[in-house]
Amino acid sequence: MGRPRRAIVLVCALAPCATACFDVQELPLEPPEEVARQGALLLIDDFEDGDPWPSTAAFAPWRCRTYNPGPGLQPVQCGSAVQGSESNHGYSLWFKLEDPPNGIPDYPGASLFAPTTAASFDLSPYAVIGLSAKLETDETRPPELSLLSVAIYCDGMSDTSSSVENLAPVATSWGHIALRLANFAQPDWQLDHVDPATCLTQVTSISVEVQIPLEDGQTGTGTLEVDDVYLQ
Repeated sequence: MGRPRRAIVLVCALAPCATACFDVQELPLEPPEEVARQGALLLIDDFEDGDPWPSTAAFAPWRCRTYNPGPGLQPVQCGSAVQGSESNHGYSLWFKLEDPPNGIPDYPGASLFAPTTAASFDLSPYAVIGLSAKLETDETRPPELSLLSVAIYCDGMSDTSSSVENLAPVATSWGHIALRLANFAQPDWQLDHVDPATCLTQVTSISVEVQIPLEDGQTGTGTLEVDDVYLQ
């Protein structure tokens, strides 16, 4: 089963393919200024060590992939970035995506993700997931019309890949993103329904994902940089 999303990075009037599209309106944006950074904090990674290992032992090294088609069918690279958000290092995802010339939209995308080291990880003690991010692509569009998706996977809950996700604006300069976990929802293209609250107790990976709007047969490149990923 594919992931037929409406382009997450798009010009708005914004883990293979179904008929229904990812509905942006089902995943409300959470203004970062409305999320107070207070209470217990788990730093997933500040990337200051310059390697792919997260700061917490709960997650395995960062890796990257593409989808629609993929993985392994579109060029993608990830690694330490020489400059982060007001810091010495962040983490970078470079991608080149192609919508195959087959007469239908394929919604190609790329993701930067960290699997859990155990079978699953419980996010229920936390209310917010946050990070800093910036995105540059070979397309020209107003920064306020670019979005990324934060996806939390709970693949052990069904026979197919399952996740809950939310969207956030991203610009060409560094910005802070904070999303309430209670606002995460399952994309409607996933066949096996999972309860979002239960999914958050059985997390198998955390992923930051981007798509760019491509016509049939078109290609596009971009670089996503992230820093200071945390739970609170």
